[in-house]
Amino acid sequence: MTSVTPAGDIRVSILVDEDKAVLLELLEQNKLETVYLRSLVHEFGVSPNDALGHGRFYGSWRNRKLQAVVFVGNARNMTTLGHRNDFVPLLTRVSQGPYRPRLFVGPEEHAPDVRRLMFEEGMGPRLDRQQTYCILTRDTLTRSEPLELRQATPSELDRVVESHAAMIEEDLTIPYAHLDLGRLRRLAKKRIQEGKIWIHTQGDELVFKTEEIARSADAVLVGGVFTASKFRGQGYAGRGMASWAEHIFESGVSTLALHVNSKNTPAMGAYQRAGFRNLSTLRLILTY
Repeated sequence: MTSVTPAGDIRVSILVDEDKAVLLELLEQNKLETVYLRSLVHEFGVSPNDALGHGRFYGSWRNRKLQAVVFVGNARNMTTLGHRNDFVPLLTRVSQGPYRPRLFVGPEEHAPDVRRLMFEEGMGPRLDRQQTYCILTRDTLTRSEPLELRQATPSELDRVVESHAAMIEEDLTIPYAHLDLGRLRRLAKKRIQEGKIWIHTQGDELVFKTEEIARSADAVLVGGVFTASKFRGQGYAGRGMASWAEHIFESGVSTLALHVNSKNTPAMGAYQRAGFRNLSTLRLILTY
């Protein structure tokens, strides 16, 4: 462990690879809820690094046992786990780190303290809403009419980036001019190279897209799901998710997980038609 700071009877530290076993022990107490965090450990390890999808883990220790975790990504995203008494001391340490979080996705009960941190940093929330966390397992998968999907190719990078930018602009209400298109392009290029972006096209038009955001030994976090506006309401999203899920399950994964705006009725319906079931609610907070 490094950089341990006393906080009452709680110690706070930046976690490193030597802490991997105890971190996984904590995360695996609720494997379905911690797909994203477990995937980060699986793909990148624990120690801070410069990978586009990584960042640093902060841990709260009580009686030499890890009790709570905050992950702050290099994209200034934050995810949390643990009881409030153990979680709150971590926020002070996070505020001293190199990346001030701009996007929080985590437990509803942590949201008030995250809002306080953001206000103290002079970053009032511009978006504050409930997300529904959903999972899909092989036994709940609905087998509908297959949708022909394929992995995106490097020559389709521009179309993939455009669709992802449109999704963010629509879902998070971030004006196109304010998007970090360079980072979106680097991420998309990397995921295309890794075979993690799947699309359905008609002619030169990208109709449907889904992405593997992160993968643990047993689960995949889904993101970047997008249907072009002119093709909506025709069942592409539900069929696409079901078809893609079958492929993912064949690779040995047992669970797909995602979170979606609880008020996005069309998206919720599409996921339910594919067999996703609601597991819990989260809070999404995005600052200016």
